[in-house]
Amino acid sequence: MSIQVIREDAKETAKKIRKELKEKYPNIKFSVKTSKYSGGSSISVSWVDGPMKDEVTQITDKFEGADFDGYNDLQTYKSYEYKGKYYNGADYVFAYRTLSDEYRIQIKNHALSMFEDLNINDHTYNIKFIEAEKDLRNKLKGESA
Repeated sequence: MSIQVIREDAKETAKKIRKELKEKYPNIKFSVKTSKYSGGSSISVSWVDGPMKDEVTQITDKFEGADFDGYNDLQTYKSYEYKGKYYNGADYVFAYRTLSDEYRIQIKNHALSMFEDLNINDHTYNIKFIEAEKDLRNKLKGESA
């Protein structure tokens, strides 16, 4: 028995992504835009502050319709399952998170309280910054509970 795969426009895939992001993060404004080009299509998802990138890509990555093997310079196609049906839509889904100036300062101040050796020129700065944000988020969740 073969599985029927429904070919859909990237805009249809984008609608599904918007819906899932809205369900998971109702208070966050996401921008979900499609791009079409001669070799296929992609979707770009962007937002400010809110969930960390890896949390959003847990949702968005499952909608990708292609993989690229840079070593062999080879693109392979795949389908995704959605509500019991299989689809092939946009080739790639990219996620871009930015931080507002206010939130970045809040994280940096928290990082300074956690790491006395915090230095933007140190190769560990980004790791410490991310650790500080995770810690800050946990503290804020604890306060709201």
